Amino acid sequence: MSNNKVVTSYLTIDFETYSDVSISDGLDNYFASPNFKILLMAVAYADVIDVYDYNKLKDIESLIITPLTLVKGVAPLTSVPLTSALLDPFVPIFTHNAMFEQMCLKKLGFDLPSDRFIDTAVLARANGYSSGLDSVMKQLVVTGKTASAPKLMQRFCFPSKLNDFMQEFDTSLPEQHPTEWALFKTYAMQDVSMTLDLTKQFCFSAARYMGDWSRITMQDSVTRDMNLKGWPVDLELLDIFSEQTEKQVQLIKRNALQSGIDINLNSPKQIMDYCTERKVALKSTNITTVVPTINQLVKALDNNSAKSVEQENNWREVLALLTIVVQLSKTTSLAKLSKIKEQVGPDDRLRNQYMHFGAGQTGRTTGVGVQLQNLTRIASNQLDVEELKATYSKDTSIGLNVLSANMRQLFRSSHEQGKLIVGDFSSIESRGLAWLTGENWKLKAYFDKRPIYEELAASFFSIPVEDVDPEQRTFGKVGELACGYGSGPSAVKDFAAKMGIDLSAQDANMIVNSWRSACAATVEFGQQLQDLLFECVANQDRTSLSKQNSIGNGFKTVTFEWLPQKYILDLDKEPTPYGKVIATITTYNTQTRQLMTFYRVFHGVHLEGNKLFYIKPSSTKTGPPWIDNAYIPATKTRKKFSLYAGKLLGILTQSMCYEIFMLALQDIAHKIKIIPNVDLIGQFHDEIVLDWWPSEEPNAITEVEAKRLLEEVMSVAPFVGFPMACEIKSAHTYTK
Repeated sequence: MSNNKVVTSYLTIDFETYSDVSISDGLDNYFASPNFKILLMAVAYADVIDVYDYNKLKDIESLIITPLTLVKGVAPLTSVPLTSALLDPFVPIFTHNAMFEQMCLKKLGFDLPSDRFIDTAVLARANGYSSGLDSVMKQLVVTGKTASAPKLMQRFCFPSKLNDFMQEFDTSLPEQHPTEWALFKTYAMQDVSMTLDLTKQFCFSAARYMGDWSRITMQDSVTRDMNLKGWPVDLELLDIFSEQTEKQVQLIKRNALQSGIDINLNSPKQIMDYCTERKVALKSTNITTVVPTINQLVKALDNNSAKSVEQENNWREVLALLTIVVQLSKTTSLAKLSKIKEQVGPDDRLRNQYMHFGAGQTGRTTGVGVQLQNLTRIASNQLDVEELKATYSKDTSIGLNVLSANMRQLFRSSHEQGKLIVGDFSSIESRGLAWLTGENWKLKAYFDKRPIYEELAASFFSIPVEDVDPEQRTFGKVGELACGYGSGPSAVKDFAAKMGIDLSAQDANMIVNSWRSACAATVEFGQQLQDLLFECVANQDRTSLSKQNSIGNGFKTVTFEWLPQKYILDLDKEPTPYGKVIATITTYNTQTRQLMTFYRVFHGVHLEGNKLFYIKPSSTKTGPPWIDNAYIPATKTRKKFSLYAGKLLGILTQSMCYEIFMLALQDIAHKIKIIPNVDLIGQFHDEIVLDWWPSEEPNAITEVEAKRLLEEVMSVAPFVGFPMACEIKSAHTYTK
């Protein structure tokens, strides 16, 4: 909903449905099943709740809902048809996991815009709670769902032993089980009641920091529009990739057996035991461990370091095994192929792949389903898709590394002559960290378009920038990408390994010390944040820190505010108060010409000596951290997370960069609404993806114009003195 709309009333809706297709196979397929059926519709018009048996109701055209009574300052309305409320653009619709209810209403003929819906699951995550309705209610110390809910769902909502594996919901089932059906209706009423409670908590309460809900839900509506539009999938290429993957995996396993490696290659324990038997220590089968071990073995063999023939043979056997482990690791991303096949809809589109505010601390959108955001970036071994299709045969072999590196090309424009236009924010986290901390030399370098990696390398080795060689540049790159959030030598070494770089402990230590020396303002600001939070928690008060950069005059204020919460961290002791801390950043938005404030929430913040910790909301199995049973049953303890300078810098920087990203995403979504040949279909990391196709329709634009429009949106700095930059590319397939 736009901020200028006047809310005169509001609805809360929850549906209970049946389908013989699992939701895990994609919402498209779930709803597309001919056996899909709406069972119950629970509706709250303000505080008055009722549940309607859709099996009897059949439609909602004549359904009358009760008047609004309890929104402060708004006079009660007369009873109105539900259809009128649904079609009224000034009536927001509150749901928990809005995508599902939005699609249910569409199934009923109400194709409502995404900005009509306000998702309490998103608001729960934005306030530091879990997504699940039952979980968040318990975290708010409110009774959750009826204990019989899972069994009721088994009986009525999908094929199971309880309904004899029926392929279609039997309309006589409620009559056969009247008691359970009545409980099922109570369960539906509980769901809408709990959603209503969350609506009041997050939107209509007087609690501070809840006024941000409108901004968050407007962002969410853009994410849901992307989910509804979906990614077009090249099914022919998908089949090629699937066949080739299976062929390569079987070949690798055959080669392993021929080499005498007769173990389960999917078992980390058997792999590590194989190495141990040959006197080679392997702490894990993670690639960050395996690759350095391979490099060490290759180096030792090249130098003839083995003390005996037996040792040399052992090394060669382990090397052969670990080489196979690396080859099979490529199947991690290729495992998505089967998931894509499962979830792609009847129109060859992959929908509902994004969870807004999925990353609890930073607010970033996360992936669901296929996890598109984890797809490998396309490298130099990019294939020509059409040529690949034309020459492909059963006898052709394509390596797993090539397949993995080209998976993004499974996604294409929805039109044969169309293009996917990709805008990528250039080094936005590095720029954001420099802006937040006031690292002025780096800001100036960005504004002057000087290469940061070379600049850092020159500082590391005390040489002119123009003398930096490729190896030295790599040191600068590792430093910039790995050291910003307080990483030590060990973490930097592991980070480099993921990049395929085998750093010595000495080199890793040099990078850390050199980066911290070059970026002294960043290190200092991180320490200031840590001290600020420590003071806030120690004094159970509000603390604040303002900073203005000398480059660009960008200013920001970071505030921490402590609010009391009750925890039982030790079950044998009396309850001790621990706090919820609200971290806010306030700055000037150059687009709206107003101050902009956004917040992030930490629960269970407390001191242990001179160290700070917080507690994330737990699952329903262990209970939330702010009630008595909030512990891991096996250990009788809670999992806690430390809060230190680097962690704070990381959370605040990533949060700020995500807010910048969402401002651009909302802006481009708004500007293309009147353009008939451009769709906003998704995002990867810091990339915005448009689907463009040629058109003669009025208001249609060319590819060049579409690229220019996206570049203009992504080049505007929303904050004073922020060094924005982006890169725009286009191709028929997703090749970024």
